[in-house]
Amino acid sequence: MNEQRHVVIVTGGRTYPRDLRGVVDAQLSALYVRHGNFVLLHGACQPSGSDKMTGADRYADDWARTVPGIDLRARPADWIQHGLQGGPIRNEAMVKEACELASPEQIHGLAFPEPGSRGTWNCVGHMAAAGIEYDSWGVERAREWLVAQRNHS
Repeated sequence: MNEQRHVVIVTGGRTYPRDLRGVVDAQLSALYVRHGNFVLLHGACQPSGSDKMTGADRYADDWARTVPGIDLRARPADWIQHGLQGGPIRNEAMVKEACELASPEQIHGLAFPEPGSRGTWNCVGHMAAAGIEYDSWGVERAREWLVAQRNHS
């Protein structure tokens, strides 16, 4: 285990609204300022029948590709081998991988759930069980944060 390395896990909905991309970027940027380079794990979620990432994972992936020193690790679910259990199996594996890279105190979770985001909450449950701190940015909280940021500008 590398005690110096910080790990961030992003989990979120496939249809997390595009107008909230700035919230994902801002939260990742704040962690980058606080911790410097880190490993970023995300679930590379894709809508059924598509090979393109969307939602919170897409935004996190795009952010990481513009920031030097981020160790980006996209972890798509294996829906073919595992069927409907692909997402939960992937979520558990992402959390396990994070715990192999760092202690829970060196890991931070960012959840970007939508109403009915079962997969996001499944991943959050694995993080909580592993003792990993996480922040949840549901659509309502994220929109309120954006309004507050605009009012302070």
